Amino acid sequence: MTFETSEIEEGPSCIYDALHLYDGTTAENSELYCGDSLPQPRQTSSNELTIVLRTDESERRNGFRATYAIVDSSGAYTPHTHTHTHTHTHTHTRDA
Repeated sequence: MTFETSEIEEGPSCIYDALHLYDGTTAENSELYCGDSLPQPRQTSSNELTIVLRTDESERRNGFRATYAIVDSSGAYTPHTHTHTHTHTHTHTRDA
């Protein structure tokens, strides 16, 4: 997987918004990203990669865009692109 863009709210230790990348489905081999820096290209050690985008609704950003390829057991290569944008719209009302 290669990240082409990343626009996620930055904060100390990524407390506001964060992109969590898991090699597989558990947090054992996870990495945490926020801000505009791009995660390094990666290849998983299995056939699973878990991506979790957590946001806190305080700022509107563009999210991320990544490309990935699936390589089957015969070595066939199939490229894909994934764009995830995340926006929040809130209406606050006050009781009289």
